[in-house]
Amino acid sequence: MQASTDSKILFCYNCETKTIFHHQDLKRHSYVESHCANCGWLEWQNRAIEREKDKWILYNKEQGIGIEIVDIPKTGEWERKSV
Repeated sequence: MQASTDSKILFCYNCETKTIFHHQDLKRHSYVESHCANCGWLEWQNRAIEREKDKWILYNKEQGIGIEIVDIPKTGEWERKSV
């Protein structure tokens, strides 16, 4: 599938995959709100989720909240790393 100049590839949070977002409606009219080729998810929804995710990352950093990753080495001893 070849993307036209009126399309771009973005991560769709609805499909949870990288998909083509079209900038045309079904009648091939350009300059309408872009939508996912697979599910119809609108690009403005995609951008809203990105902004919300960035806000939570910033909030968590300000509050000192991090994700703790646990590595299980082959020796069987646990090592904790903070991200």
